[in-house]
Amino acid sequence: MTRRERGATVSVMWLIFMIVLLLGAGAYIYAVQSEIQKARNDAAKAERQLSDMDDQLLAARERHQELSTLVGYRDSANAGNNSSKSAISSKIEELKGRYPNDIASGDNTLEAIFERLMAMADAEKASAAQAAQNFQAETAKRTEAETAKDTMRSSFEDQLSSANSDLRDARDQASSAQSQADSQISSLQDQLGDASTQIREVRTQMESAIAAAAQEKTAIEGRNSELAQKLKLLGTDEDPMAVDGKVIEVGDRTGLVFMDIGSKDLLRAGVKFDVFRYAKGGALVRKGTIEVRDVDPESAMAAIVQELDPLDPIAPGDVLVNPAFNRDRSKVFALIGTFPVYGRSFLESRLRAQGAEVESEVNARCDFVILGQKAPDEDALEIAELPGYKTAKELDIQMLRVRDVDQFLRP
Repeated sequence: MTRRERGATVSVMWLIFMIVLLLGAGAYIYAVQSEIQKARNDAAKAERQLSDMDDQLLAARERHQELSTLVGYRDSANAGNNSSKSAISSKIEELKGRYPNDIASGDNTLEAIFERLMAMADAEKASAAQAAQNFQAETAKRTEAETAKDTMRSSFEDQLSSANSDLRDARDQASSAQSQADSQISSLQDQLGDASTQIREVRTQMESAIAAAAQEKTAIEGRNSELAQKLKLLGTDEDPMAVDGKVIEVGDRTGLVFMDIGSKDLLRAGVKFDVFRYAKGGALVRKGTIEVRDVDPESAMAAIVQELDPLDPIAPGDVLVNPAFNRDRSKVFALIGTFPVYGRSFLESRLRAQGAEVESEVNARCDFVILGQKAPDEDALEIAELPGYKTAKELDIQMLRVRDVDQFLRP
């Protein structure tokens, strides 16, 4: 290879090297410019974000200032004459203490406090409206009462004027009657002597009649007391038409009726029952009246004392009603003293057999206290001195003698 050719070869190689170097430099410059452009884009994005953050901060400050204007709060740098956070918190606690029933302990924000206060204001407003309405109604009533009072006053004045006129007429009549009475007094004085004699005779008769009436009253009161004791023993129905029992058999041509009530129900001879039958719809139709003549433990025999319709006679299945009798009552007895005729244990067993309860001592559960006799011991207390008697008196419990319940005690 000649020198010229070698030089040409070297030139070509340098040319290629320079081209490669230029291409690498161009690629590097492109890459650097891309990074620069990316950095510029990132910087622009960061600036936009910073601008947005500034805008948000400015808006937040404006909202903070608006809220501070409403609640009277400023930060320490701009406190001025406005309230501090501690003062607001203190005011919230003061409101809670002042209205513990209206502001809950969990209400710690001004918004919650405002809601509670608004609710209180609404309630007070409604109460004031109701009070105003009540006041108007009361005012209307008072006006109406004043009108009625004026009307009554006018009517009273008219009546008074009429009464005065009548009084004047009556005075005139009285004056005329006085003159007539004076003339009659003389005549009446003559008659008075005769009348005095008759009055003394009548007074003597009246005193005799009063004494007899007093004796009759004492006897009637005794009978009423006895009847009241018997009525309390029988018990009374809360419903006067409550059914007490029924007819189980009617004797042929004997006028006797048998019922399903007996001495176990504390039934006694002489008690009367109205007899009814059920009509359509469950209504009770009265058929007559019967009176108890003989009593067994489970049943009783009665006589027909009234039968309203011979074509509708008393028959088995008819029901019995007596408002003063109640077979379902529960009576509680207690015994005081000794019972030489029957014996305490026999009396208690007979009472229990009749469906009654017997307490060992007098207490508030007792309905009746049966009085016996004083114990035969010389130092025994009188019946009225026994603790059970005093308890019965304090509790106002009905006290009976054995004769009052004798018909329920016989075997």
